[in-house]
Amino acid sequence: MIPESKKTDPARILIIRTSSIGDVVLATAALEYIREWSQRTGRAVEMHWAAREPALGLLREACPDLKCHEIEDLIKNHTDTLPGPLMACVDLQGNLRSRKLARRVARHHQVVVTRASKRYLARGLLVAASRIFGRSGPSLALQRALLRLQPPVPQYNLAVNAMARALGENDEAIRLARPRLAVGQADPRIDPSIKWLAVAPGASHPSKKAPARVFERVLGAFSGKIKPESPTGIVILGDQRERPDCEELERRLKANQWEGPVLNLAGSTTIAGTVSVLASCQAVLCNDSSLGHISESLGKPSVVLFGPTIEAFGFAPQLPASKAFSAALGCRPCSKHGKSECRYGDLACFEGIDTRAAGDTLGGIFE
Repeated sequence: MIPESKKTDPARILIIRTSSIGDVVLATAALEYIREWSQRTGRAVEMHWAAREPALGLLREACPDLKCHEIEDLIKNHTDTLPGPLMACVDLQGNLRSRKLARRVARHHQVVVTRASKRYLARGLLVAASRIFGRSGPSLALQRALLRLQPPVPQYNLAVNAMARALGENDEAIRLARPRLAVGQADPRIDPSIKWLAVAPGASHPSKKAPARVFERVLGAFSGKIKPESPTGIVILGDQRERPDCEELERRLKANQWEGPVLNLAGSTTIAGTVSVLASCQAVLCNDSSLGHISESLGKPSVVLFGPTIEAFGFAPQLPASKAFSAALGCRPCSKHGKSECRYGDLACFEGIDTRAAGDTLGGIFE
């Protein structure tokens, strides 16, 4: 709850979220909630965010009304770089570093720190069930029972709820707030006269990457839905580390004689540039990665292939036209973040995906 003595001050709010780009993009839903709260209450707002690169660079470009801070700078000398008085501090990270900063901010600004629920217990139980029971029947049954006891909540919803608690609010805007990024200049390499599908075969961990043949099958099914008079371009996205995956996909597309243009931009765009590219596309096909979250924050549907991680962790796409695809296996999830290698060595979590249905979903989006 906001102290009465501070209700006439400018509403300066600090958000701490320092993890991956995808997590930070989802947490921008909290900014949407603050903006709505400002309009509803008539209070001017000054929003601050503590993060690390490269997520910090994306926030600078895609959230122009946000003041960004390197978390290490704030920890070392926050009194000089963070203006006061501070009305609220919301720690969406909850690790040792963010707690250290939050403690210092709380002492200096006399504010109560609000933390988001990370639902570690629920996620830990799901991982434990899969590790103990593997692909047996009881494993899936146990997972379903655990999900009934604690239904999954989108990660961005957890961020918005934490922000609402910090502001002493409880209203419909909590349900409506969504991640949102602003778009810079259009990428001149994307021809606006044709429709484009962005394809991102990479992921933060090798085990979260579907094999190129799985993407090939999805795109093969999608190609059957494309009208001859309306060619579709493929733009392949990824960072420098993912260039081999992107080049392999490019070779397969050309070998299958994809009828539209194929543009491989892996390693040749910044994070902000990737946002501009995605804004010019109709949709994205990707693994459980940040590109799907960025796409949805721009209002573009995403078709996401889940392998070792599961949708119940709260990272599934949420737009009506978006859809997640996965295989019903008791050995999923392998770990909380998808770092573990496949202990069975067959990548059945990806191979079991209904690639035709995924291709049909893309076809429906483009129609």
